[in-house]
Amino acid sequence: VFFFLFIVYHFIRRSRISKNLNHSHAPLIFLVISIGIMFHLVLDCSFGGYSFFWPFSDANYCLALIPHELAVPLDAIMLVIWLVHEEVKHKIKAYF
Repeated sequence: VFFFLFIVYHFIRRSRISKNLNHSHAPLIFLVISIGIMFHLVLDCSFGGYSFFWPFSDANYCLALIPHELAVPLDAIMLVIWLVHEEVKHKIKAYF
């Protein structure tokens, strides 16, 4: 849904209609949300814990490619990478 909204806003922004609209960051916001949702679904599926048609079906169609013991270290690594990115790009120390 969010990727579809990104495509719609992207084409509206490129057209002549966009001169009257002040939604310049809307396509980027929809793109970031859709990438985040996709990343979340890929991680859920790689840990083997995602049922596509829940509550209608409990069948799990994903393979458990990553053992559950690696969930906490993977989460910590992603958190540290994100914090380093925020420090380098956005100088988060200035807020404290």
